[in-house]
Amino acid sequence: MKITRSLTMNREDYGAIIFIAGEYVGKIVRLKPDEEIYIGRDAKTCNIVMHSEEISRNHCIVRYDCKERKYYVTDISMNGIFICINGTNKLLTMEKEYGLIPETEIILAGGRDKIILG
Repeated sequence: MKITRSLTMNREDYGAIIFIAGEYVGKIVRLKPDEEIYIGRDAKTCNIVMHSEEISRNHCIVRYDCKERKYYVTDISMNGIFICINGTNKLLTMEKEYGLIPETEIILAGGRDKIILG
């Protein structure tokens, strides 16, 4: 899927999380500058609540920095997050924040749910 600026943003200072596979395929979540979005199964602590048992209660945090035009992703799960770089999946280290560029593909847990950073 080719992600275009018009698909993901209506303002330069907003980021986006685009679901490309899994239970929310096609959903776009906009991120305000420096807003932290929590993804996981726990409805009390997460902005985006997922239902797959492969997803941890608190799986990851995504934040967009509009000045740097980068996304910051932290794996807080027990089940892992991968990023796809040139067709190769790299497992992120738990509790470490990663600065990622737009159009990075993120694979949550077992791979059923995938997102692209807009």
